[in-house]
Amino acid sequence: FSLGEDSVSGRREIFGINVFKVREVTATPFITKTPNMPAGVEGLISLRGHVIPVLSLGRTLNLSPKDGPLGGTMMVTEYSKRTMGFLVDSVDRIVRVEWDRVRTPDNVSGTGGYITAITELDNGVLVSILDVETILANTFGESSIGSIPPISGGHDYNVFYVDDSAVARRKIAEVLDNL
Repeated sequence: FSLGEDSVSGRREIFGINVFKVREVTATPFITKTPNMPAGVEGLISLRGHVIPVLSLGRTLNLSPKDGPLGGTMMVTEYSKRTMGFLVDSVDRIVRVEWDRVRTPDNVSGTGGYITAITELDNGVLVSILDVETILANTFGESSIGSIPPISGGHDYNVFYVDDSAVARRKIAEVLDNL
Protein backbone atom coordinates (compact mmCIF):
# COMPACT_ATOMS: atom_id res chain seq x y z
CA PHE A 1 0.00 0.00 0.00
CA SER A 2 1.10 3.58 -0.44
CA LEU A 3 1.28 6.54 1.91
CA GLY A 4 2.33 10.16 1.60
CA GLU A 5 4.10 11.76 -1.32
CA ASP A 6 7.72 12.77 -1.79
CA SER A 7 7.72 16.55 -2.43
CA VAL A 8 10.61 16.28 -4.90
CA SER A 9 9.76 13.19 -6.96
CA GLY A 10 6.00 13.15 -6.38
CA ARG A 11 6.32 9.42 -5.72
CA ARG A 12 4.40 7.77 -2.90
CA GLU A 13 6.17 5.69 -0.28
CA ILE A 14 5.37 1.96 -0.48
CA PHE A 15 4.66 -0.12 2.64
CA GLY A 16 3.47 -3.58 3.48
CA ILE A 17 2.09 -5.54 6.42
CA ASN A 18 1.62 -9.23 7.02
CA VAL A 19 -1.39 -10.21 4.91
CA PHE A 20 -2.62 -12.56 7.64
CA LYS A 21 -3.43 -9.49 9.74
CA VAL A 22 -5.64 -7.91 7.06
CA ARG A 23 -9.34 -8.77 7.20
CA GLU A 24 -10.50 -6.57 4.34
CA VAL A 25 -9.78 -3.49 2.23
CA THR A 26 -12.54 -0.96 1.61
CA ALA A 27 -13.20 2.66 0.67
CA THR A 28 -12.92 4.95 3.68
CA PRO A 29 -16.36 5.18 5.34
CA PHE A 30 -17.72 8.13 7.31
CA ILE A 31 -15.57 8.53 10.42
CA THR A 32 -17.16 9.86 13.61
CA LYS A 33 -14.77 12.23 15.34
CA THR A 34 -14.48 11.60 19.06
CA PRO A 35 -12.76 13.68 21.73
CA ASN A 36 -9.61 12.70 23.58
CA MET A 37 -8.39 10.12 21.07
CA PRO A 38 -4.66 9.28 20.87
CA ALA A 39 -2.57 11.04 18.21
CA GLY A 40 -3.22 9.64 14.75
CA VAL A 41 -6.65 8.21 15.60
CA GLU A 42 -9.15 9.92 13.36
CA GLY A 43 -12.24 8.61 15.14
CA LEU A 44 -14.56 5.63 15.12
CA ILE A 45 -16.61 3.77 12.54
CA SER A 46 -19.37 1.21 12.76
CA LEU A 47 -18.52 -1.82 10.66
CA ARG A 48 -21.09 -4.61 10.54
CA GLY A 49 -22.26 -3.91 14.08
CA HIS A 50 -18.80 -3.39 15.60
CA VAL A 51 -17.38 -0.01 16.55
CA ILE A 52 -13.69 0.18 15.66
CA PRO A 53 -11.08 2.92 15.87
CA VAL A 54 -9.55 4.27 12.66
CA LEU A 55 -5.93 5.36 12.59
CA SER A 56 -4.30 7.43 9.85
CA LEU A 57 -1.05 5.61 9.06
CA GLY A 58 0.20 8.61 7.08
CA ARG A 59 -0.15 10.90 10.07
CA THR A 60 1.25 8.30 12.45
CA LEU A 61 4.35 7.95 10.27
CA ASN A 62 4.54 11.71 9.59
CA LEU A 63 3.98 11.19 5.86
CA SER A 64 0.96 13.42 5.38
CA PRO A 65 0.23 16.95 6.55
CA LYS A 66 -1.68 17.26 9.82
CA ASP A 67 -4.45 19.20 8.08
CA GLY A 68 -4.25 17.42 4.72
CA PRO A 69 -6.73 14.92 3.29
CA LEU A 70 -7.05 11.50 4.85
CA GLY A 71 -6.35 8.28 3.01
CA GLY A 72 -8.99 7.21 0.52
CA THR A 73 -8.68 3.53 1.38
CA MET A 74 -9.07 1.71 4.67
CA MET A 75 -7.47 -1.60 5.60
CA VAL A 76 -9.36 -3.40 8.36
CA THR A 77 -6.94 -5.44 10.42
CA GLU A 78 -7.29 -8.04 13.15
CA TYR A 79 -4.43 -8.89 15.47
CA SER A 80 -3.74 -9.03 19.19
CA LYS A 81 -7.48 -9.60 19.73
CA ARG A 82 -8.25 -6.13 18.32
CA THR A 83 -9.89 -4.93 15.13
CA MET A 84 -8.55 -1.67 13.76
CA GLY A 85 -8.98 0.43 10.64
CA PHE A 86 -5.85 1.87 9.00
CA LEU A 87 -6.25 4.74 6.56
CA VAL A 88 -3.86 4.56 3.61
CA ASP A 89 -3.70 6.37 0.27
CA SER A 90 -4.17 3.24 -1.83
CA VAL A 91 -3.73 -0.52 -1.75
CA ASP A 92 -1.93 -1.97 -4.72
CA ARG A 93 -1.81 -5.74 -4.38
CA ILE A 94 -0.77 -8.74 -2.34
CA VAL A 95 2.81 -9.73 -3.07
CA ARG A 96 4.34 -13.02 -2.01
CA VAL A 97 7.96 -12.41 -1.07
CA GLU A 98 10.49 -15.14 -0.40
CA TRP A 99 12.12 -14.90 3.04
CA ASP A 100 15.59 -14.55 1.57
CA ARG A 101 14.49 -11.21 0.06
CA VAL A 102 13.32 -9.77 3.40
CA ARG A 103 15.99 -7.87 5.33
CA THR A 104 16.18 -6.23 8.72
CA PRO A 105 16.62 -2.48 8.24
CA ASP A 106 20.01 -1.18 9.32
CA ASN A 107 20.26 2.17 11.07
CA VAL A 108 16.68 3.24 10.34
CA SER A 109 16.04 6.19 12.63
CA GLY A 110 13.04 8.42 13.04
CA THR A 111 10.54 5.64 12.34
CA GLY A 112 9.58 5.05 15.97
CA GLY A 113 10.49 1.39 15.54
CA TYR A 114 7.56 0.95 13.16
CA ILE A 115 9.59 -0.59 10.34
CA THR A 116 10.37 -4.24 11.04
CA ALA A 117 11.80 -5.24 7.64
CA ILE A 118 12.61 -4.04 4.12
CA THR A 119 12.17 -5.95 0.87
CA GLU A 120 12.73 -5.13 -2.78
CA LEU A 121 10.14 -5.92 -5.43
CA ASP A 122 11.05 -7.31 -8.85
CA ASN A 123 10.80 -3.80 -10.33
CA GLY A 124 13.40 -2.46 -7.86
CA VAL A 125 10.95 -0.63 -5.58
CA LEU A 126 11.77 -0.85 -1.87
CA VAL A 127 8.91 -1.79 0.45
CA SER A 128 9.02 -1.03 4.19
CA ILE A 129 7.24 -3.71 6.22
CA LEU A 130 5.43 -2.16 9.20
CA ASP A 131 5.20 -3.60 12.69
CA VAL A 132 1.49 -3.04 13.30
CA GLU A 133 1.70 -4.35 16.88
CA THR A 134 4.19 -1.59 17.73
CA ILE A 135 1.92 1.00 16.11
CA LEU A 136 -1.00 -0.32 18.18
CA ALA A 137 1.06 -0.36 21.41
CA ASN A 138 2.43 3.16 20.85
CA THR A 139 -1.04 4.51 20.07
CA PHE A 140 -3.20 2.78 22.69
CA GLY A 141 -0.65 1.38 25.15
CA GLU A 142 0.17 -2.26 25.70
CA SER A 143 -2.47 -4.54 27.12
CA SER A 144 -1.69 -6.45 30.27
CA ILE A 145 -1.28 -10.21 30.17
CA GLY A 146 -3.40 -10.94 33.22
CA SER A 147 -3.13 -13.82 35.62
CA ILE A 148 -1.79 -17.09 34.26
CA PRO A 149 -1.34 -20.05 36.58
CA PRO A 150 2.09 -21.65 36.32
CA ILE A 151 2.52 -25.09 34.78
CA SER A 152 3.01 -27.66 37.50
CA GLY A 153 4.50 -31.10 37.39
CA GLY A 154 8.22 -30.42 37.36
CA HIS A 155 8.67 -30.96 33.62
CA ASP A 156 11.09 -28.99 31.52
CA TYR A 157 9.65 -27.45 28.37
CA ASN A 158 11.46 -26.03 25.39
CA VAL A 159 9.53 -23.43 23.45
CA PHE A 160 10.57 -21.86 20.17
CA TYR A 161 8.59 -18.84 19.00
CA VAL A 162 9.04 -16.44 16.12
CA ASP A 163 7.26 -13.22 15.28
CA ASP A 164 8.12 -10.20 13.16
CA SER A 165 6.98 -7.81 15.88
CA ALA A 166 9.11 -6.84 18.88
CA VAL A 167 5.92 -6.08 20.83
CA ALA A 168 4.45 -9.52 20.05
CA ARG A 169 7.73 -11.25 21.02
CA ARG A 170 7.77 -9.33 24.33
CA LYS A 171 4.15 -10.34 25.09
CA ILE A 172 4.87 -13.99 24.26
CA ALA A 173 7.89 -13.89 26.59
CA GLU A 174 5.70 -12.44 29.38
CA VAL A 175 3.20 -15.28 29.01
CA LEU A 176 5.94 -17.93 28.99
CA ASP A 177 7.64 -16.34 32.01
CA ASN A 178 4.35 -16.48 33.92
CA LEU A 179 3.90 -20.12 32.99
